[in-house]
Amino acid sequence: MTFRQPVRLLLAVTGFFLVLAGLVATGLPDFLAKDGRVDRGDAIRCLVAYWPLVSLGVLVTAYASRHWRDILVALTATLTALGIAEVALRWTHLPRTLQHFEGISSTEYHHIYPPNRDMFFGVFEGGTVLVHTNGDGLRSRYTREEFNQYPNRVIMLGDSFVFGYGVRSERGLTSVMERLLRDRLGHSQVAVLNAGIVSYSPFLERLLLAGRLKYYRPTLIVLLLDASDIGDDINYRAEARIDGDRVSFARRAGETAAYHGALYELARPWYQYVRGTRLGLALAYPFGRSDKKEYDYYKFKLKVGSVLETDRFFIFRHPLSETRDYFSQTLTNIDAVAREAERMHARFVLAVSPRFQHWNPAEAPDNWEKVDYEVAEPYRLEYFRFFDEARAQVRYPILNLLPAFQATHESPLLFKNDPHWNERGNAFAARVLVDSLVGPGLIGR
Repeated sequence: MTFRQPVRLLLAVTGFFLVLAGLVATGLPDFLAKDGRVDRGDAIRCLVAYWPLVSLGVLVTAYASRHWRDILVALTATLTALGIAEVALRWTHLPRTLQHFEGISSTEYHHIYPPNRDMFFGVFEGGTVLVHTNGDGLRSRYTREEFNQYPNRVIMLGDSFVFGYGVRSERGLTSVMERLLRDRLGHSQVAVLNAGIVSYSPFLERLLLAGRLKYYRPTLIVLLLDASDIGDDINYRAEARIDGDRVSFARRAGETAAYHGALYELARPWYQYVRGTRLGLALAYPFGRSDKKEYDYYKFKLKVGSVLETDRFFIFRHPLSETRDYFSQTLTNIDAVAREAERMHARFVLAVSPRFQHWNPAEAPDNWEKVDYEVAEPYRLEYFRFFDEARAQVRYPILNLLPAFQATHESPLLFKNDPHWNERGNAFAARVLVDSLVGPGLIGR
């Protein structure tokens, strides 16, 4: 084989990938995507990642007939080197401590996180995010004993917004709240526990509070409600096995999250950039998202009037007269959380949090969730209307955070392609919550 032959092969492969990139840029393959639109950036990054692999495969195939012995030696040497590297890395235990972030099934709490782990969460806007869990699987540096040493013990309940989705722990909502509270109260005798679990809702939060969280002996419990919680409550309540006061789930309890090997775990930050094209092509599956999941948190079906809704934001598309019963079910679950707080002699506060479409539709311009809802849904404010009316029915404070978000000129508060708060958004929400707690005297010296 002459020098020109491999060059021609590489040029042919490069041309093929350039044609694919051009097709992606024009939007022609959109019909292959489940949501009707291929993410251009992810698809191009995937093609860039596969270009050298395909090029290498073409060259190996072209040379195989004449140089198969050399290829076999090179392959053997590569596999041996990878095996030695895998053994060496496992011996150091480093990759296991940086395991990919993953929840585990629970018969008591539906899902929770493995205890005492350091896990790789992902790369968000150029920054690598790690998650540390304590002995109860919470994203917190506090043990039960350490937390109980503080006279003022605040537990934040909620979903991914409390958890700190996509941000470092020290820049997350609960950490910023803790620093602000110490500054406002003039002492350091206050601690804030991050009890946020991704995709949690009040139905599960009561179970967590009555189970693991009671040992933290809170003096104040704040439940941050998200608009997705109404739909989540419907799902989790339907899955639950209820026997008197006992609630359980037909899920195989997991003890540890899956571990895929040292080299695999260390490679996650790289392929975080190229995964998720949703093209549905076999070529993308090794680095993309697999459709074969143990549990799909986005699966939803509900008949509202004559409309079959398939996502949790159905409350934005119907008047309160049609959705009141679903809101009331969630309020019943919140009341149950409040009763648990009362048994613990802790004050309880409900904080109703907005989504970006409630105050600034220009946020998150590339939001991956936008296939689930329009930014200007006709009844998106019914969510706040219901809980504003609920103040007259309950014995605990209900904080509406929407006016503070509507009044701010800070932007962006969200990631560009995700509807969660970025670091600035977490800091802003923390200030709003601290002002709402300290001003009325809901927490003090």
